[in-house]
Amino acid sequence: QIRNVLQFDTGGQPLQGRSGRLMAERVWRGVYLHDERIFTASDPCDKGNLSVDILLDASASQLERQERIAAQGYIIAESLTRCRLPVRVSSYCTVDGCTVLRIYRDYENPQDNEKIFEYCSAGWNRDGLAIRLAGQRLLSSEFENRLLIVLSDCSPNDDRRFFSRKGPVPFYYDYGGKQGVQDAAREVSRLRRQGVTVLAVCTGHEKDLPAAREIYGNDVVWAKTEDRFADAVSYLIREKIRWF
Repeated sequence: QIRNVLQFDTGGQPLQGRSGRLMAERVWRGVYLHDERIFTASDPCDKGNLSVDILLDASASQLERQERIAAQGYIIAESLTRCRLPVRVSSYCTVDGCTVLRIYRDYENPQDNEKIFEYCSAGWNRDGLAIRLAGQRLLSSEFENRLLIVLSDCSPNDDRRFFSRKGPVPFYYDYGGKQGVQDAAREVSRLRRQGVTVLAVCTGHEKDLPAAREIYGNDVVWAKTEDRFADAVSYLIREKIRWF
């Protein structure tokens, strides 16, 4: 399905990028506006056009289904690899006050897809910090269009409290509930303003959907069961590719 969208929904229109065939009529933009996108590439999979990052919630709340999440993560990565899309798969959890971002498979390492089966859940999930860490890596890449897809129960929770400087007196909040959701939403909003497309698959219960929508807006789908994760990610990618 993703391959069909890549091949047919672009309508054969040339894509602007930093590499490919030179567009003579745009050379002046490179000279006077320092705009490096003066080339065309007919293949949306070319480097510089599109990358996909999959960020898996690896907190203890996923413990009972970690094998199925790993299998779905592998399916997603293998599918994107066959479509020749650069993909990176990572997971996050917080242990002893440290948020750990583990990368199983990076853009240039399609041979590492099977490492996703090393996914293991433990600890807490400080979603806001994890999204910020993943975003920093994304913003340092050279891709034109960047997708970050978060698979999470959309219920941020951490045993370390949240420090706020709002008001005349500093205050500590429990990181969870409304405060955790708002923190994650701020990080998502910050990334979007910097040009990263952030989407989410809610892996929690139906009651978690309001929090998911507060964090990610309309760019979230609910996967009722683990075996629907790959389908949900495919749907999000296909819908966004049509806008590039």
